[in-house]
Amino acid sequence: MEFHKFTGDKIILYYEDLMTNPEDSILKLSSFLDLEIDVAKEFIKDIDKHYLTSVNRYIEKGHESFTNKLNQAIGVHESKLETHEKIAFDLFFEDICGTEVYNQYLIRYRDENS
Repeated sequence: MEFHKFTGDKIILYYEDLMTNPEDSILKLSSFLDLEIDVAKEFIKDIDKHYLTSVNRYIEKGHESFTNKLNQAIGVHESKLETHEKIAFDLFFEDICGTEVYNQYLIRYRDENS
């Protein structure tokens, strides 16, 4: 958990946020990296093309993509788990990360039934 201990500038980007709101995530990252805002906006103009390139590279390597623009299936893997499995998963990660790290970075994923 060295990220948590690092005292310099850092940024947290969540995959779900990038997939559901790529423009805001890219602008946030660009700002963090001190990139020209025009560079970020130019990238965002072609976001669908970049998205398809990324998905196609993933598929070319033999993987199945569950996330697409028509069906933002962010929770596809989570939906396959029983409640008791989700609770066990949460407890496992809280145990290996420590409560402070878990609460700061991962609490947003905790199953609402646990």
